[in-house]
Amino acid sequence: MSDKPFIYTFSNAVGCFLYDVNLNQVVKIEKDFYDALNDGLNDIDERYKLFEEYKQLTEIGFLSTNRPSIIENTLTDFAETYLNSRLKSLILQVTQRCNLRCSYCYFSGDGKLTRQHTNKDMTWDLAKSAIDFFAAHSAQSDEVTISFYGGEPLLAFSLIKKSVVYAEELLFDKRIKYSITTNGTVINDEIVSFLEKHNFYILLSMDGPANVHNMFRRYAVDGTGSFEKVYSNLQFIKEKYPEFYKGIEINAVVSRDKDYFDSISFFENDQLLNKSRVHMNRVSDALRTDRYSETIQYRCARKTQLLRDLLDNIQQHNNNIEMRFDTSPDQLRAKFNKTEVLDKRFHHNGPCIPGYENLFIDVSGKFYPCVNASEYSESACIGNLEEGFCFDKIKAFMNIGKLSERECKNCVCMRFCNICPLSIDNNDEFSA
Repeated sequence: MSDKPFIYTFSNAVGCFLYDVNLNQVVKIEKDFYDALNDGLNDIDERYKLFEEYKQLTEIGFLSTNRPSIIENTLTDFAETYLNSRLKSLILQVTQRCNLRCSYCYFSGDGKLTRQHTNKDMTWDLAKSAIDFFAAHSAQSDEVTISFYGGEPLLAFSLIKKSVVYAEELLFDKRIKYSITTNGTVINDEIVSFLEKHNFYILLSMDGPANVHNMFRRYAVDGTGSFEKVYSNLQFIKEKYPEFYKGIEINAVVSRDKDYFDSISFFENDQLLNKSRVHMNRVSDALRTDRYSETIQYRCARKTQLLRDLLDNIQQHNNNIEMRFDTSPDQLRAKFNKTEVLDKRFHHNGPCIPGYENLFIDVSGKFYPCVNASEYSESACIGNLEEGFCFDKIKAFMNIGKLSERECKNCVCMRFCNICPLSIDNNDEFSA
């Protein structure tokens, strides 16, 4: 156990500061005290204890030497209870087929880190077994969500219909929410009528105007862009199902080698979409062997949008576009809520209880923590329909901090760390 204050010091044009890990607070300090603190943190010099600022700060709880002695996820104690009786959401991979080949999609990659698109569909027997399993393990949940995922899930629309009818018979005593993620190309009147009747939440993929969208989101059969079909389908929904249309949200993927203001301007000004909720996500190279690099145009766009978000926040303007790859002013503010001193038992925030909030079941009946897992990964596979949950693997998933326990105990970033096990998965083990 170190006898040094568990803090991080830094300075900038505004002044000198310390961040107290135990209290999760930043405080401005005088330059002389800052210099003495830095000397004391780096060697045995403790002159900083003579400063009046030291006495004032320690009186109100700052500068504690307290550090966790065990890196262990406290949620581990509750994992079996939650997974056996309180599941919240089931995600069914109803098909691995897709009619598009989006260039950045990891299912369109080389197949080395995760699967490629295939012609496999989930059978009705397996879908029924998955819903049965979910029902048996969500007995204490009053409200549940069932989601449909692909590939392009609407290519398996008949299975979706059958699954919804069965779920409503089996889970009659619960409030059921349904959701689907779709590329928007195979929508028709029968599909929309069914989705509206069952109050589906729709997340529809569109990257921006035609010149942006069609650059990446192309049909598998001939390589042509899909923008015109997606846009006309949205127009159809808005005209025939106006109330249902209001609930459709847009998922836009931002390329890291281009300025993305064409997309922002499109979503802000297009008459069809300017009231839609838009989630903008940066293209990810997870589960791909190729790597994306950021250009100066992208960085400039990102910094400009951050400034716009900050000004909107200050002026309390509502913005329909959510930048999911940058921390918003509200999120940043929330990160520095004052806390109690660290417990002796601590683990960073990245690992969830895998399967509790998003139990993903693939076409073969294997269980994964969510849709972001590699379907080749033994580390991420947490069970299957025949054998149920594998709690040994689940507990290992939840406690990846054990891989670097010594470093984690003394890391000043422990309250901000959000490393998910899936981001350190090399398909046969989690990597320190």
